[in-house]
Amino acid sequence: MTFDSPTSPPYSAIDSSGFLEAATAVGCTHIGWDTLTIASDITSVAGRARLVESSENLGMTCTDIGVLRVGSGRGRQDAETLADLIGRFDDAPVCNAVIEDPVDDSVVDELKACADLIADAGSYLCLEFMAYGPLPRLDAAMDIVDRVGWERCRLLLDSWHLLHSTDDHASLIALVHSLTPAQIGLVQVADGVGFARSTVDFADRSRLGRRCPGDGDHPLSDMTRAIAAIGFTGPLSAEVLSYGAGRPTPATAASELWKSLGDLTTDAGATAPRAQVRPE
Repeated sequence: MTFDSPTSPPYSAIDSSGFLEAATAVGCTHIGWDTLTIASDITSVAGRARLVESSENLGMTCTDIGVLRVGSGRGRQDAETLADLIGRFDDAPVCNAVIEDPVDDSVVDELKACADLIADAGSYLCLEFMAYGPLPRLDAAMDIVDRVGWERCRLLLDSWHLLHSTDDHASLIALVHSLTPAQIGLVQVADGVGFARSTVDFADRSRLGRRCPGDGDHPLSDMTRAIAAIGFTGPLSAEVLSYGAGRPTPATAASELWKSLGDLTTDAGATAPRAQVRPE
């Protein structure tokens, strides 16, 4: 996902075929799809079938697809489309979800309905909390997943939002240590320099200020060591918005992100999560 400015609409700097080519070039075997990148593929049954075929023909395992936006008024409809896509893969990827409206019973009911659709496709939701958003903290996200049911919904831990949700990073890491591997569906990481102190600053940094893991001062190693320590071995992705557009080629961006994830997981230890790349 790429932004030309803090207020411009997002777009994909690469299409699905270009991303698959770049990921293959660096030796990646696991990928996550952003719905913005595959927007033209998921609008039809034929397009969804082509996306699955092209991924699997290259030996790629798709671990996650998203984002499903709950509270947008289209949550159930979009979940039906994503469930159809998810069900076409041999190994059903998880579906990443975010809550866009203030959390009330109607939003939780919509999330439950979406979780049912994804469960029928053989997978589950991964709920992402977003600093400065309607669901801004890890503990709040845990409460919502409790209401939906952990068998149908797990947590998406995004370092950017996790580390921006409070200055007390030590307590955050302790909370991560309290989780079980089965409560986490996906981990995303991005580095940065410093932390935002306002909603506007956060939006600016999120869209244009994210950096490749290891190229900033965020305590990413503390987070990855914590999830490795509890035994999580699932997918870990670099989500560095606007990164690909600033690199000479998609393959260059994929190579740099792939190396940074390798360094991060090596530092986390032998039981580190499985690194993968996403198109940004």
